[in-house]
Amino acid sequence: MTEARRHLHLSLKTSAALFFGITLAILACGYGYYRAEAERIRHDQYQEIAAIAELKADQIRQWRTARLDAVRRPAESPFFRRAVEAWRRSGWPDAGRAEWRDRLRLELSGGYRDALLLSPRGDVLLAASDQPDPVGPDLRRAVSAAVAGGGALLSDFYRCPQGRVHIDAVAPVRDMAGGVAALLVLRSDASSFLFPLIQRWPIPSKSAESLLVRREGDHVLYLNELRHRSGTELSLRFPLSRTDLPAARAVLGARGLFLGKDYRGVEVVADLRPIPGSPWFLVAKVDADEILAEARYRAGIVSILSLCFILLTAAILAYAYRRRQATLYLDLYRSEREQREAQEEYRTTLYSIGDAVITTDGEGRVRRMNRVAEQLTGWSEAEAAGVPLGEVFHIVNEETRLTVENPVERVLREGQVVGLANHT
Repeated sequence: MTEARRHLHLSLKTSAALFFGITLAILACGYGYYRAEAERIRHDQYQEIAAIAELKADQIRQWRTARLDAVRRPAESPFFRRAVEAWRRSGWPDAGRAEWRDRLRLELSGGYRDALLLSPRGDVLLAASDQPDPVGPDLRRAVSAAVAGGGALLSDFYRCPQGRVHIDAVAPVRDMAGGVAALLVLRSDASSFLFPLIQRWPIPSKSAESLLVRREGDHVLYLNELRHRSGTELSLRFPLSRTDLPAARAVLGARGLFLGKDYRGVEVVADLRPIPGSPWFLVAKVDADEILAEARYRAGIVSILSLCFILLTAAILAYAYRRRQATLYLDLYRSEREQREAQEEYRTTLYSIGDAVITTDGEGRVRRMNRVAEQLTGWSEAEAAGVPLGEVFHIVNEETRLTVENPVERVLREGQVVGLANHT
């Protein structure tokens, strides 16, 4: 019976250990799968962001090239140069200004907001519009650079008096001797094409955004309007000490994948790259939460499946334990029944023997005695139960009348069968 209970206890411990082991294995496999899937999804998403950033950078480069080609083409045309030189030699008279304005207005067909003809000093000689914006410091710097360098270039972004962001393509118009007679300026409204091009994301996304930045002293300046914050074009800036900011890291020279926090303080995955031939840098980014949304969804599925496997394991082990328990209890019942039958057989044999029989426990205390023993000793079985044998079975030498050693004590001491001595 004790052995059966021990087996039951061991079976319970084994089942519990097996359950915890399988549970840990399932959890470890589930977590490993989630980590692998999250890394794969992050890698795939970054490749997608990088491809979009590369596309946008190339589109912006093409936009710049198209603006420079558009202003360079008429400025380098021999007919345009001769006409400007002739007009300059005549002192820029009012005669013919209407024809010149019509000529400049032809350039507006390329989507430009205005076209201007400036003197080498940066004064407005003529404009396609009736009320051109005044020449600001950004355009004057571009004019000086074009005169000094002799080639077409783009000015920095600047805000006009009406609050719109402009960028000018400037090209020198040389006379036939090679000197700068005037400068042709094609003015673009950045919000009409360039900024929408930057902001547009080719695939559906709740947080994806691309932005254009440049360095301004020890700050990074955001050039375009942002998706998640309005009124930011040419006004939002952060110190370059914000090294967790993708825009700051971009102007400091970082390239490719970058994990950081954007201007909102939100964790993002970004791609950083410069715009060739310009002081601009492109940052394409997506919120990390959006990128990992699929991974979290899969983590939920994995968690549910893991829980199901754990519950299934628990059910199987519980069923196996119950079966084992039932088997052990059945064996225990059979063992006890066999013991009872054996004891009953033993009692029957004991009480049917014609000689006096007394049994004791390991300490020599009476356990059973048959009727013959009761008659010889004068003790009933009920009275003698638990009493030391020496008190019940009192034996002496018939000659000396001295008490003889209890034979049970010799048996327990020597471990051998002993008999009573003669004359006992």
